[in-house]
Amino acid sequence: MWAVAKQAYCNRETFIAGIYASLMNMAVAIFGAVMGQLYLMQRLDVSQESAAFVNGMLFLGAMLGGPLIGWWSDQLGSRLLPMKYGALISCVLIGLVLYAPISITGMAILFFLLGFTTSSQVISFAFVAEKSSPLVVASSISLVSILLQGGYILYQNMFSYVLVHGGNMHMINHVPVYSYEAYQSAVLILPISFLLALGCVFFLKEARKPRQIL
Repeated sequence: MWAVAKQAYCNRETFIAGIYASLMNMAVAIFGAVMGQLYLMQRLDVSQESAAFVNGMLFLGAMLGGPLIGWWSDQLGSRLLPMKYGALISCVLIGLVLYAPISITGMAILFFLLGFTTSSQVISFAFVAEKSSPLVVASSISLVSILLQGGYILYQNMFSYVLVHGGNMHMINHVPVYSYEAYQSAVLILPISFLLALGCVFFLKEARKPRQIL
């Protein structure tokens, strides 16, 4: 059992692929699970309902992007190329989300596209399955899942720390309300994460040929 665990959890490429998935999932961890609506209300000066609609487009993009990017990867016979493009395009999209003068409709489109491109994280699972010994496929994939889910804890705390210390805050009805500048400072961790994810891909090697897992 120890030998199997060591082979699965001490594999460099498995670990890097898991880090890639975790970094690409940061948009969902930050916008989708924590501060998306509040950020959009500050960024666009819109109602909570409108902000919720825009934020929901992130999940719609991810729902459609996962199977489509997976299909594209299968057709290409490559895992790393879609992973590279996913990270690179996500960098461009988050830059537009943060700084482009844009309407609520435009922001909804950007959030949809961001969810779509960041769903390239799902290819990490296929990559690890193809690169792992048949004896440790499930264990190796579990490491990717651990890193992916563990990222929620780390990234949300990072975002909260920068938000609290990165700008002004005032109280309204005993509820802390942070300034737009504070949100902008905190959200900067997203483009950094996508750049790091892009860098991760260059430390991976393509499987020589796709392997039938089942």
